[in-house]
Amino acid sequence: MPATTIAIVGATGNIGNHITNAKELLGGFEKKGAEIVSVGGSYQVDSLVAALHGVQVVISAASGFALQDQLPIIEASKRAGVKTFYPSEYGIDDQEHPLVHPVIDAKRSIRKAVLDAGLELVVSFTGFFGEWSKTIPIIGNGNTKYGLAPLKQLGQVVAKSIGNPSVLQGSGKEYYLIAQVYEYTWNEILDEHTRATGIEWKRAYMSIEDAEKEIAAASDPYSVFGTYLRLWMAKGYGVSKKNIADRFQLPVVDLYTLFGGVTKK
Repeated sequence: MPATTIAIVGATGNIGNHITNAKELLGGFEKKGAEIVSVGGSYQVDSLVAALHGVQVVISAASGFALQDQLPIIEASKRAGVKTFYPSEYGIDDQEHPLVHPVIDAKRSIRKAVLDAGLELVVSFTGFFGEWSKTIPIIGNGNTKYGLAPLKQLGQVVAKSIGNPSVLQGSGKEYYLIAQVYEYTWNEILDEHTRATGIEWKRAYMSIEDAEKEIAAASDPYSVFGTYLRLWMAKGYGVSKKNIADRFQLPVVDLYTLFGGVTKK
């Protein structure tokens, strides 16, 4: 059996694809005799146990609105003898900030299920993603910094953390990966995008008070999850004081250079 077998659940999705394709994972682990497998299809426990036989690390990239689908994967991981489980997180550090939403509650319940199953838990707090549309809805004045990790670098961070306790925080069976690659304000990001590309994206500002009213009026909290996220940015919840991104030795790219490859249209 390979030295380490890594199973990625949701490997073809938006996040899973970037983790699977991270050169640190493909180049580093495979050279050491490790094996990387993709797990998909039916999430029936018995079939998952067979798929996870011999796997040491499971990385989940489940959708944020289907987090409970991880429960049979956790049970199967326990039965198959998996050592470490990365639940689908990749967001704000909700231990440091008072975040309230059903998605956050679901993430916390999944973490508990992992620990109750006796698996080693690694939670990835990597901030917001660094991919945007051409109209940016901003709550507040746009001058509050928030942490982010573009998807490519998110994949690199997760890959570099496997079997690397020096970049994790915690003890026993509970560990946290807190790595936000960049910290910028909305206005800094958009000003540099315009300077680098000559294209000015539209800024749609909303006050914190109006955002809170929109959330209070919504009958379904999932329908305004984006508003929740932008409100947390505006309140400064998007930056973790425990950020350890510097330990990953990723190349530092300033915003102007980051946007320099954007094709003008």
